[in-house]
Amino acid sequence: MENSKVFNALVVLNKWERRGLDKFVQSVYFNHQEEVSILYKILNECIDKDIPFPDKEAIYKKLHPRQAYNDQQFRLYMSYLFKTIEKFLIIEQIEDDPFLQKLKLMSAYNQHNHHKNFHKTYEDAAKLLEEFPYKNAYYYESYYNIETERYNEKRNLSRTSEYNFQLLTTNFDIYFIAEKLKQGCILVSHEQVHQIKYDYGMFDIVIKHVEDKNLLDTPAIAIYYYIYQIIQFSDKQENFDQLLVLINKYLKLFPKIEARDILIYANNYCIKMNNMGKEGYARKSFDINKIGIESGAFLEKGFLSRFTYKNIVTVGIRLQEYKWTEKFIEQYKGLLEEKYQESTYCYNKAFLEYERKNYSAAIKLLQKADYDDLLLNLAAKNILMKIYYELEYIEPLEYLLGSVLTLLKRKKLEQVYKNNYINIAKLTKRLISLKTLTMSQRKHLEKRKDITRKIIEETNPCFEKKWLLEHLEMIK
Repeated sequence: MENSKVFNALVVLNKWERRGLDKFVQSVYFNHQEEVSILYKILNECIDKDIPFPDKEAIYKKLHPRQAYNDQQFRLYMSYLFKTIEKFLIIEQIEDDPFLQKLKLMSAYNQHNHHKNFHKTYEDAAKLLEEFPYKNAYYYESYYNIETERYNEKRNLSRTSEYNFQLLTTNFDIYFIAEKLKQGCILVSHEQVHQIKYDYGMFDIVIKHVEDKNLLDTPAIAIYYYIYQIIQFSDKQENFDQLLVLINKYLKLFPKIEARDILIYANNYCIKMNNMGKEGYARKSFDINKIGIESGAFLEKGFLSRFTYKNIVTVGIRLQEYKWTEKFIEQYKGLLEEKYQESTYCYNKAFLEYERKNYSAAIKLLQKADYDDLLLNLAAKNILMKIYYELEYIEPLEYLLGSVLTLLKRKKLEQVYKNNYINIAKLTKRLISLKTLTMSQRKHLEKRKDITRKIIEETNPCFEKKWLLEHLEMIK
C-alpha cells in the first residue's frame, strides 16, 4: 500500500488539505461511490495517527464485511480514489488562480450567449488585473487570455465588430518575450553547470528584437534580459550594475517565488566574481541577501533554503561581519527544514569559528553533524583541510586530502564542483611539498613558488584560489 499512487498523493498533503479532501470525497457531485469515501477515511486516519496502512484484504473487509476479497474490485476503488484526489488538486489550483476562474466563467457565458453576465465578468476580470500587484509574465499572459476571450465574444456577436488588436498582440508579445528570456536564463545556467548543449530556438531573434525595439522599459523583459547578459557575458560588469538598479526599483513587481530566483541569479554572479578575485562583489552579495531576507523572498513555504542560509553566512564572513553573521546563524536556524537543520547549522557555525581562528570549536562542530549531502560534506572537509594546514597537522592533512580524492572518484557530482575540489586538493598537496622541503632543496624555493603561483592562478575552477595564494606567500 505504501508504494501505491494513492499513498504517494496523500502523504504530501497537510492536515488542512486532507480535511478539504475529506469533504470533497463525501460530495456526491465529485464521488458517487460510498466505498471510495470509506476507503479514504481509513487511509486518512492512518496518516493522521502516523501508523502503517492495513493490508488490502483488511481494508476490503471493512468495505464489504460479508464478501471475499476481490483484488480487481479493490484496484478499481483505489483508482477511483486516486482520480478523485487529482480532481481535488485541480480544483484547489483553480481556486488559487482568480484570473483563471474569471477566464473560464467568461468562456462559459460566451458559449451560452449570456452576454450581460459575460460583460459583468469581464469588468470584474479587468478590475482584478488593475489591482494585481505584480507585473511579471503571468500578468501579461492573463491580460492576453482575458482580452482574447473578449474578442471571441465580440466575434460571436458580429464578425464586423471593431476590436483593439494592437492591445492584444502587444500583451502577448510581452508575455512571450519575458518567458523566452526567462527560459534562456535557465538554459544557459544549466549548460554551464552540467556541460550540456541546448538548441535555443529563436532566442537570438528575441534578444535582437528586444534591443531593436527598445523593450527594456518593461521590467518583466528588462530583468531577464540583464540576467541573461550577466550569465553569458560575465566580463561585462556594467550589465550587473544595470540589473541591480532594476532589482532595487522593480523587484516588488514580482511574486516572492520569482523574486527569489531573480535574487539568486544576481547573487550567483557576485559569488562567481568574488571567486575570481574581483573586488566589491562580496559587499554586493551581502546587500542582495539582505534584500532577500527582509522582503521574505528567500523563504520557501515558510522555510529558508539551506543553500541560501550557507550563501548568506559565506558572504557575511568574507566581509568580516562576524557579529551580524553569528546573529543570523542563530536567528534563522529554526527556519531551516528539520532534516537539514543540524548539519547546516553546524557547518556554518564551524565556518564562522574557523574564520575567527577558534579551531578547536570549529573541529568539534564539524565532527558533530552527519553530512549526508555530498556538497556540504566536501565543504566541511574543505574547512577541516584548511585548519589542519594552518595548524601544521601534516599527516592527518595528507590522509584527509587522499580521502577527498577517493570520495570524488567514487561519487557522481556535477563536473564544476568535482573539478573544484580536485584542484583544491592537488594544489594543497603542492603547498605541503613546498612547506616540507629539506634544507638542501630550499635553495630553489623561490623558483618553485613562482611555478606554483602560476599554476594556482591559471587553475579553474578553484574556489580557494585566494587562500592558496596567501598561504603560498607565507612559505619561507
